[in-house]
Amino acid sequence: MIKKVLVCGAILWVALLATMLVITLQKPAETPEDAQTVVEKNPSSSDLKDGQVYQGDPIDTANILGSWISDRTDENMMTLNEGGTFKDTDLMGEGTFETRGSYLILTNATGNEYVMLYRPDMDAFYYTIDKYVSVYRRATDEEAAEKIAKVEQRLTAQEEQSNECLKEARERIINTSWGSGRDYIAFKNHTFVRSDGGSEQEYKFDIIGASYIEGDPAGYEMELTVTTLDGEAQECRDFMILFGNEEIPPFIEMTLNGEKIVLQDTYQSGGSIDWDAPVEAAEENTVNENESEQEAGGHDP
Repeated sequence: MIKKVLVCGAILWVALLATMLVITLQKPAETPEDAQTVVEKNPSSSDLKDGQVYQGDPIDTANILGSWISDRTDENMMTLNEGGTFKDTDLMGEGTFETRGSYLILTNATGNEYVMLYRPDMDAFYYTIDKYVSVYRRATDEEAAEKIAKVEQRLTAQEEQSNECLKEARERIINTSWGSGRDYIAFKNHTFVRSDGGSEQEYKFDIIGASYIEGDPAGYEMELTVTTLDGEAQECRDFMILFGNEEIPPFIEMTLNGEKIVLQDTYQSGGSIDWDAPVEAAEENTVNENESEQEAGGHDP
């Protein structure tokens, strides 16, 4: 009887040890602290280039060429090309890349640098902003083709919108005059006259870019190239036209050769001027009035 009790006790003890072993094996392994750190925050490009941080095992550049899709909602795609160039569909633009150990450093056309960690065990890149981690995995041929098609559609739509905005902005500015008295700007089709009260200067201009200004008042922001009639380039920046509202009249604002110009309403040369009347017609009327005054003066006794 005692032997049976001992045998049963031994069996229960073995079963208990087996259960504890199974539970231990099923426990997930803890990630080493160093591994968590490199995924949570990548080092800066300057620290990598200066050798201030551990760089890890070198990347096989030939192995990382191709397209990579991010896990962000926009599924941003980065493509690494032979010759050390890259193109990104959204965040980073395009430029050049280099490697430092396990890290990829991308430099875009404006000089901004981005650092990514490559983990060969996951075959993925890790990009960090503060504590946010974005993972880039290899894109299949189908995914890459679909993403390129979407980008082309987006660019086409943006180009159409930009062209429409440019057309509308041009229609808003040509054949209009702004200011009062002898302080004014009068726009024609491809030239404008600037009078500051002491002198007049005529310039050529072209609108090469425009964007909508949302809000109240709304309007357009435009990029103008300006030259003298002889073709000498002038500095023109920060050009805006705002439509006005119940409290603010319509006005234009620009900086021309260092002079900030803000002019409201339509130029009033004498009496009211129709907004839709071309500048050329208004100038012709002014000349006729001057000739009439001279003729009248010549008949005085």
